[in-house]
Amino acid sequence: MHDLGRWRLHSLEGQRARLNDDLKAVFEILDAGEIANGVHAGLIARRIRALQLRLDQLAPEQESARRSVLTQGTRAKLAEQAIEAATLGYRRLNERKELAEIIERALARSASST
Repeated sequence: MHDLGRWRLHSLEGQRARLNDDLKAVFEILDAGEIANGVHAGLIARRIRALQLRLDQLAPEQESARRSVLTQGTRAKLAEQAIEAATLGYRRLNERKELAEIIERALARSASST
């Protein structure tokens, strides 16, 4: 689940970067003076508005995905720590049982030898 969230965040970051690159390219064209007034200027203005609108829509999506990845990462880390703690507890319990059996055998041997 955590990997899926990271993939989604990476995808949104890529989309945002491509949109920013497109917007930058449009402004570079405008700065170069390659677009005159008229029909082309209207098309460029619409393209700028569309790019900016999509960027504005991506911002909350990206923030939500970022928060989700952090939450999932925290949960995954807590689950990993819980598994490690349970494994350690189980191992210690088995060691105590083995030690108790060794002590009981040693006591039984010493009681039978006396």
